[in-house]
Amino acid sequence: SKTVGLNTMRSPEQQQDSILAEARHRVKDASFAMKRSLDQEKLMDGLKHAVTMITELRTSSLQPTAYYELYITITQELSHLKVVLLDHFQKKGPISDLYELVQYTGNILPRLYLLITVGAVFIETKRVPAKDVLRDLVEMCRGVQHPLRGLFLRNYLLTTIKSLLPEGNDSENGTIRDSIDFVLLNFAEMNKLWVRMQHQGHSRERKKREKERMQLRLLVGTNLVRLSQLDDASVEMYQDVILPGILEQTINCRDNISQEYLMECIIQVFPDNFHLSTLQRLLTACISLQPGVNVRAIVVSLIERLVQYLRDEEGKAAAKNFFNKNKSDTDLYQVFSGNVASVIKERQTLSPEDAIAIYVALANLTMEFYPKNLDYVDEILTSSHAHITSIGLKSIQANTAVSEQLATLIRLPFTEKFSLQSALQLKSLGQLLELFEYSIQHSLAVFFAKSIANSNFTITTHDEINVVFSQLLLPLVTSVTGQWEEFHLKETFAEEQVLVARAILHVKSDDVDTQQSMLSTLRKISTNAGPHRALYIIPAVIFQHLWLANTVFSMRNKLEGWEKRATKIYTAVRSTLLKLAEMEHYGLAIRLLLQAALVVDTTQFDASEGVAYEYCSQAFSIYEDEISDSKNQIVLMTQIIGTLEKMTCFSEENYMPLVTKCALLSAKFVKKPDQCRGVCRCASLFWSGKLAGSDQPICDGDQVLKCLRKALKIARSCVEPTTQAALYADIYDSFIAFHRRECTQITLEMIEKVETLVTETLDEVDDDESCIAIRSHFDLCKKHFDAFKSDSS
Repeated sequence: SKTVGLNTMRSPEQQQDSILAEARHRVKDASFAMKRSLDQEKLMDGLKHAVTMITELRTSSLQPTAYYELYITITQELSHLKVVLLDHFQKKGPISDLYELVQYTGNILPRLYLLITVGAVFIETKRVPAKDVLRDLVEMCRGVQHPLRGLFLRNYLLTTIKSLLPEGNDSENGTIRDSIDFVLLNFAEMNKLWVRMQHQGHSRERKKREKERMQLRLLVGTNLVRLSQLDDASVEMYQDVILPGILEQTINCRDNISQEYLMECIIQVFPDNFHLSTLQRLLTACISLQPGVNVRAIVVSLIERLVQYLRDEEGKAAAKNFFNKNKSDTDLYQVFSGNVASVIKERQTLSPEDAIAIYVALANLTMEFYPKNLDYVDEILTSSHAHITSIGLKSIQANTAVSEQLATLIRLPFTEKFSLQSALQLKSLGQLLELFEYSIQHSLAVFFAKSIANSNFTITTHDEINVVFSQLLLPLVTSVTGQWEEFHLKETFAEEQVLVARAILHVKSDDVDTQQSMLSTLRKISTNAGPHRALYIIPAVIFQHLWLANTVFSMRNKLEGWEKRATKIYTAVRSTLLKLAEMEHYGLAIRLLLQAALVVDTTQFDASEGVAYEYCSQAFSIYEDEISDSKNQIVLMTQIIGTLEKMTCFSEENYMPLVTKCALLSAKFVKKPDQCRGVCRCASLFWSGKLAGSDQPICDGDQVLKCLRKALKIARSCVEPTTQAALYADIYDSFIAFHRRECTQITLEMIEKVETLVTETLDEVDDDESCIAIRSHFDLCKKHFDAFKSDSS
């Protein structure tokens, strides 16, 4: 009773270990007795002990894993028996009635194990034709119908005989066809036993039985591995005998686990060129599989296997030879396409994500083998869209399996294997994108933008512009349904818009009229993008216009009416920048107006002065009306001054009002120091600026002196001594600079007076860090001026 209690307290694993240990102990004893009898040449006694050893395999108490360990132990001992028998046959001659004698063993399981062992010896010593023994053994194994015992018995049969299977087509010992029939029959019987395991026991143990079956699947698959290893098995034999036999058993068993595993085995163990010859039959078989079978995994596995094969030149040549040999009008894609469509149509239980995954695999194959065939990829996209809509799926949500698969399918044409120009011609792309909700559309748009921005691709037609900006990048250039209200606050917003801007810079056509027309489309897109996006998109559009203006100017000798075209381009730039200003991007609008004015200055024609003046006056207008922040005023005015100093297209009547305006506006800065420095900067406009038709600068010393005196006046009005000293030092620097540039109005006496002002003011300032910097600046200026005077004298 205590022992019973202990057994009930053990876990199932412990109980299995205990039963296995006891069985192994008995096997060890019987094995020892068998070997001793064989050493004493008592063959019959040895066989009796072998029977005792094999009888342990009759147990029903062991689960598959433990039973397998016991099976391995016993079969290793049986291999010793086989070696002894083989040695006896070779040295002392055969025991003619041994094959019949072992059949008198009382229990069928030990009898068959012994019969297989003896049969293998008879085949190896060529005492009887192998085909007769094989047929006899495979038929007699039907006597064991217990699934677990039968599977391991037939596995022993296959592993013992596998190296003895006859090959060739003309032999008394047997032919390759005899070997194929033997393995196919053994496979069929093993599969039946394997399937039968599912229907034994209580229904609540179904999961347990499925787990046990998965542990035993390799026993069944070994048959297919052996078939694939037959050297003399040709493609024709596989096509006419082997595959039909396997598929017949696979389909007829009507078992999900068996069908899924065996189909995967077929794909993995047989050579790729065999699959090329039987694609139609393999894919057709998928339609007949049970509803619960994962057809997606089977079809995708087959396609991926062939894709790997076709990447090698050998595979490509084999595929072409196959279709040429069969004088077929179809190709690899058409075979797959038709059958894939049938599989998806007939299998009503196939989920949307599984169907799209199959199309993804088919697209991979198509792009690998037919990289230039646009119609095939478009057909796949069309079929995917048709399937999605046929099942009533009107909107695809994010973070779902079908959305991930469909997004993968859409991305494929934009990989390195397919040119972007070809990808943009896919007609079904836009329809598929419309199925997604906003978040997926947005992530795909970012992917498309990166693909275009990082490529050497150029957008050359209106159709391509419409596809890129009205389909692929739509969520990035305009508001769409489902967009977040504060989309512009995302951390990645700026980065995404930069990608769009880079994509815009890829719009290039060799034809001026086409380029101008495409830029007109881009202007509409950019001005309708909203204020947040326009900040990034409009500058790219403007620079495209300016690039086109330069192109038109460079072609002026062979382009009729080039001045009219240039004027039209610059007018479009102005209207676009005014809209940018209306969106309250005033600083950017001013900078782009100044940039446009500089370009106009380099492409001079009859109307260029008027266009440039309009740009500059518009910049001043926006500056005066909208720029109120003092820091922005300083920065922008500095840029205006720099722009005007570089320009050479203005006549005096247009130039002087502009530079005078700069001086007046600089004198109106909020802070006195800013006014002082601003007026000093304006002085250079009256000296370095050039007028139209002249290579020499203006050199208006009177105006320069006027500006510097104005700066001195402003500096004197400052109350803070440190600030006053710093401004005097800057003005002193300006006086020296213009004197060195031979401005006669700036005399040495004036410079000395300013120097005195700096010295006196510095004496009143405490020696802090700011004072040290001012002194250093002043001393450096004085040193350079002294050196200049010495050189001049």
